[in-house]
Amino acid sequence: MLSEDPRTNVPQTVPPLAIEELKPFPLPKQLDSLPKKSFEEFVSNKKLIKGYMHQLETYKSRLDELQERASSVSSLLQEEINDTLIPQYQEVSNNILQRIKTLTQLHNEFLNLETVQYQSMSSTFNEELLKHKFKKLIERNDEESREIVKNLDSNELTDNQLADTLERFKQSRKTYHFRKEKLNRWEEQRVSG
Repeated sequence: MLSEDPRTNVPQTVPPLAIEELKPFPLPKQLDSLPKKSFEEFVSNKKLIKGYMHQLETYKSRLDELQERASSVSSLLQEEINDTLIPQYQEVSNNILQRIKTLTQLHNEFLNLETVQYQSMSSTFNEELLKHKFKKLIERNDEESREIVKNLDSNELTDNQLADTLERFKQSRKTYHFRKEKLNRWEEQRVSG
């Protein structure tokens, strides 16, 4: 983006020179003395015409003016590039590098947390460990039902208490057998049912 500078108005296009502006005529006297054939050769030879035009004062002054404009536009562009665009580029580049650094840190943190998560899951939800915990639960259930039978003294219990104790025993054994069957299926890799 070029900054608006009131000192120099840079034209978008350079208008072509008109013949009237060049004031090419009168031709040098030497050309008038040439025979017609030589004059036609001069007119058809682009190098000669170009050389003749380069000697015209209006052409020289217009060329100097255009070179001066091109030089000022070039210096303006150079200033704009050095003063604005390069610092903006460096700022954006630094911002991108900082974001890449942040993303790299976040990615590394994610990988570390993912590793911790997998380690935690494998230690907590390891199949052998889960089977071991399930076996312990079955053993406790078995001990609980045996404890109910041990504490059963039919002389001291009323009919209601006896019925409640038998119901607790029945539920305890039912749970025990249910869990025992689940463990058997698990060990045989028969998960369904």
